[in-house]
Amino acid sequence: MSEGKKARHIEINRIKVQDIIESSLVDEILLTPKPGLVDDYGDNGDEEKNLFLKSARIISPYLTDLFFKGHEWKQEPESLYEEILPIGLEAEKAMYESTDGYDTHKGMIFTMGIISAAAGYDLASRGENHITSILNISESIMKEPIRRYYEDIKGNKPTTQGERFYAMYGVKGIRGEAAEGFPIIRRVSYPAMIEYRRKYPDPEQNSAILINVLLHIMTSLEDTCVISASDPGGLRWLQNRARYVLALGGAFTREGMDELWDWKEDCNWINISPSGSGDILASTLFLWRISGREFVI
Repeated sequence: MSEGKKARHIEINRIKVQDIIESSLVDEILLTPKPGLVDDYGDNGDEEKNLFLKSARIISPYLTDLFFKGHEWKQEPESLYEEILPIGLEAEKAMYESTDGYDTHKGMIFTMGIISAAAGYDLASRGENHITSILNISESIMKEPIRRYYEDIKGNKPTTQGERFYAMYGVKGIRGEAAEGFPIIRRVSYPAMIEYRRKYPDPEQNSAILINVLLHIMTSLEDTCVISASDPGGLRWLQNRARYVLALGGAFTREGMDELWDWKEDCNWINISPSGSGDILASTLFLWRISGREFVI
């Protein structure tokens, strides 16, 4: 056991943890309108939404397993990656089987999986969860594996989309975020969540808060899902559009909502999907809830 990890028995409820995970996934899916992302309104009716909801239910037990793998781990977090990797791969397999090969949540499994394992480790270490501690542990888990990953591909021909983006543009995407303890959450999405919750304490405003938090994420994240559908210019277009909608007040004003709906149509037309931003939003919501705050939409 690591020196800093306290030996204590902590009563935790697996059902509650899984409920927090699944509700965070579901709330992100149903949040509407989300430009370029699946929500409760779309040209394909309920078919795509229901596929994502099914996927969320399928992967939630695996993400819960990752939480408890972190909670049970008795060594330093730096050695946890090899233990959680097989669970993440099992989650991906189950996702693909349930969706007939459609990628609904691969990025989410990576992002929330790491954060979930870190949250479990944090709870066992300190008896409570706190966002700063969880993100620090996430960095400890992923920093060395990501360093090795980029060291291994150096000088080789890119074989994956992520490797091509790194070779062409120097973009590390979500891998870079994970290696640094998700600074997008630490510096952007979580502070925005706190600010909006203080400004708008009425639960009736919860959906608007989440939409605006998503917009803040879009302004800053190097979302490789967007680059894959276009190029870095497409990412800049999306980031600038998010800034413009926020300047209008986002989901808190009629002008902002009108622009969101127009922007949603534009994203559908040019087939751009900021899926990485959706993953960060759901993970931020998970962190909010696992840290003892309540947020129901």
